[in-house]
Amino acid sequence: MAGEMSGHICFADNCFGYDDEMFAACQLLQIVSASSLRLGEMVQQLLKAGSTPEIRNFCEDEKIIWNRW
Repeated sequence: MAGEMSGHICFADNCFGYDDEMFAACQLLQIVSASSLRLGEMVQQLLKAGSTPEIRNFCEDEKIIWNRW
């Protein structure tokens, strides 16, 4: 499971392309119920995870190669 600063949540499996908070909440409940850890213990482990900054590379329009289908 991963999240973006924009609030989007990504799952490695069992995902059907939904961008929906109810689906994310149900997935979280499923993960918690399948674990022997309490939710607070899981959150403590998540806080140790790293995050990466958003990378934005500038490219002038003249340098973009547009695909023409």
